[in-house]
Amino acid sequence: WPRQAAVYEHDFSDPVNRAYERALGLDEDSCGLIARVDHAYAYVHFFGLPPLLFALTQDPHCCFDLASDKDHLAARLACAEALLSFRMRKGERRLSRVRLTPSGPIGRFDPC
Repeated sequence: WPRQAAVYEHDFSDPVNRAYERALGLDEDSCGLIARVDHAYAYVHFFGLPPLLFALTQDPHCCFDLASDKDHLAARLACAEALLSFRMRKGERRLSRVRLTPSGPIGRFDPC
């Protein structure tokens, strides 16, 4: 099965000099991004900055940001929703479907 997309995260904070934080007006917790790249689009969602969207078939080197282009709003929304769904599927789930009772947890539970 081929992958539908590649997803990656990056923390670009500068813990020593805080250069990026100062240059972008961000606190250190806002210096992060998550990106999703599929066959058609590269979508980059920043924690503290506006998103980026690139149409890879027309712009394979990601030079022209289409995130604010109203003609690409549907594509941007689709990329953001796909990224959110991916994060939800891959998130911490150890306590999902567990009921906490006075006697302790009931259901699927793996403390490790």
